[in-house]
Amino acid sequence: MQAVVKSFIFALLVCSFTSAQGKVLIKAVYFLCHIIELPLWTFPILTDFKNSVRVNCETGYVGFLKLICDKGVWIKDTSRECRKDQNKGAHGVVGGTNHDSWYIMASRVNIRNCRSQGWDNAVPVCEEINCLLGPPTRGTSTSPTGKNVFRAGESVEVTCSKTHWLFGTKQTKQSILCKESGEWERLPVCEGLACFSEIACPEPRIGNARQLDSFGLQTYKPGARIRYQCLHLSRTFEITCDWLGKWKYMQSCPAKPNVCASFRLQHGLTHYFTKDTDPPRTGIYYSCDADYKTFEYTWWGETSCSPDALDYTPQCIRENECGRIPNIPHGKLAYDQYREGNSVIVYCDFGYKTNISSITCKNGQWKPPKCERNAPPQVENAVITEYTQQEHQIVVSFQCREHFELKGKQTIYYIRKNWDKTPTCKCEYIRLLLLLLLLLLLLLLLQNQKRINSACEKPETNISRGIIKDSEEIMDYYAGGDTVEYKCFEGFVFEDKTSAHCTVGKWIYPKCIRKYILD
Repeated sequence: MQAVVKSFIFALLVCSFTSAQGKVLIKAVYFLCHIIELPLWTFPILTDFKNSVRVNCETGYVGFLKLICDKGVWIKDTSRECRKDQNKGAHGVVGGTNHDSWYIMASRVNIRNCRSQGWDNAVPVCEEINCLLGPPTRGTSTSPTGKNVFRAGESVEVTCSKTHWLFGTKQTKQSILCKESGEWERLPVCEGLACFSEIACPEPRIGNARQLDSFGLQTYKPGARIRYQCLHLSRTFEITCDWLGKWKYMQSCPAKPNVCASFRLQHGLTHYFTKDTDPPRTGIYYSCDADYKTFEYTWWGETSCSPDALDYTPQCIRENECGRIPNIPHGKLAYDQYREGNSVIVYCDFGYKTNISSITCKNGQWKPPKCERNAPPQVENAVITEYTQQEHQIVVSFQCREHFELKGKQTIYYIRKNWDKTPTCKCEYIRLLLLLLLLLLLLLLLQNQKRINSACEKPETNISRGIIKDSEEIMDYYAGGDTVEYKCFEGFVFEDKTSAHCTVGKWIYPKCIRKYILD
């Protein structure tokens, strides 16, 4: 039964692939009477070759419709609306509500009641779900050849000639699947390059939505489907191009709510405004209730906004609460709203420090500390030649003044809150003076050592024919070069010197000779 129904479907829908007689009939349908928009689950069937069309329901639907073309107007002759068959009865099960997935209830009535006279109604008939191929058309070949009935899950390979395209596409070859609903996933026929050019849906325009199937076409063939999703909702929907060149199942997506206009301030009042500037400016004025104040300590304020967000979200806080802390240069805070008695830790930026690490909210007011630069250690008689603050360290270089020499590293670093060892600058003259003093001391030591090495012991009291002149002043040791006076006995005189000399640890004594020898 379905084979008869669907064999005429393609004969009506594809103008360039029917017989000469078929073309005349199609023209009668399209041009003598306006095309009637039919549900997608109906199929037109030619029953009267002159002026009538019978429309049977697609597989899975029950009902029918017969139309008569009378002077350019379609008139319903008989009809029963096509409705979804909710009783997909079991294949071979009487009175059941379940059926095999590859079968569909073909009978109008799928229930039998047990009466006193026996079972009423006829035995329900379950038909196998099939997809049908129409008669061969020009420019179209199918594989397997000669097969025109396909079960759900089977595919047919359609190949088009050079002057034809697969219906609704620009492809010449494709494998098309028979779905469980008894429908082809795409019409398995080829169309001429100019066929149906007058029937097309324009590119759809749906605001606040995005295409899930992005084809990028300007026109769409009848039967084309596009899925959309609303930008601000999770809802998705699908539209279909019908045979009248119109989109079916069109929906609208709401725009995103204007956050600015819908903003509500807790413990306060708001007024939405729009200013005619270039560009236009929108925003809200706001004020707080009694016993409340704005976060900025004022009784009112304003903020600009866009449809998506506020530039600044106003707040109303109690009078005894502290709002925004005044800006602390080079400092950060752990929180941004506080109650009476709360303390806030202040974090200074790297390279800065404060003597007060926290502040307290008192009477709804703050007294912020200061973050001061963590100065490098002082180096006397030096100047800083480089100060570079990086993300995790500070680099400082020094240079000593003239005639001073740097002791230590010229460049030091501040890492992990500690400075490297501080260098010093020492005067070069002091260094020279110290060297001279050291040399002098060394000479004195050498001289002293020399004197020690050349010292003489206590000299002899008596010499040949003489004696020490002053014996009471005689010492135990004499340095090299020391002298001791002697005197000769009576009748004797000194030959040369009158004193003894200490030389290299030895005494050289004078000589006394008889006086007459000199005479």
